[in-house]
Amino acid sequence: MAVPDRKKILTAATNFAEIETRMKALALPVERGANIPPVLHFVFGLKQREHLPYYSKIAILSAMYHNPQWRVLFHYTHEPYGPHWDALKPRLTLNQVPTLDYVGNAPMRHYAHKADVLRLLALKHIGGAYLDIDTLTQKSFADLQKFQFVMSQQRHLPGQPGGLCNAIMLGAPNSAFAKLWLQAAGHCRSKGKDWLYDFNALKFPAMLAYENPQPLTLLNSPAFF
Repeated sequence: MAVPDRKKILTAATNFAEIETRMKALALPVERGANIPPVLHFVFGLKQREHLPYYSKIAILSAMYHNPQWRVLFHYTHEPYGPHWDALKPRLTLNQVPTLDYVGNAPMRHYAHKADVLRLLALKHIGGAYLDIDTLTQKSFADLQKFQFVMSQQRHLPGQPGGLCNAIMLGAPNSAFAKLWLQAAGHCRSKGKDWLYDFNALKFPAMLAYENPQPLTLLNSPAFF
């Protein structure tokens, strides 16, 4: 069994603390009568610097169109480039974060796992709605702001294991569900594209929801997918 690199773990711990500090600084007061603040979160550029695809531009614009008064936070490590990025950038609140090579003693070997953690940190410290950057929004999220944490069942083929998908989710700041979920991030054992690849993102939240149903509002799959 490989011994974790202590220097990398210490550096990652510093980066993790810095990310939390930056998230807290971006938090806004929650509106009266709501638990979830009007904030949209997108994550991109954790692997390398690359152009922002057209579909990502449309995804962000669709969320903004249906939620016109909501603030849009764009979290990234490597800033994207290209005409679609140039058009969107002035309309976004940017949050550049250091890389996450470890969470606790668990190495983050795939950029998707880093994104899994980053979106949970955003919902824990800021709250709002997180959307994958290939998601098209069709209506406002305003009717969900009264809840503490919102997810949807993932649509899956018959005979295949299902789960809850973290591609779209909403959370109030310091929600119990986000805190419990983040605690498991330090035990991630996936080495990349293996059988554990989506465990923390899909299967673990389903297990967590079964054991702790109160903090979570669970929607049927057509709601988000």
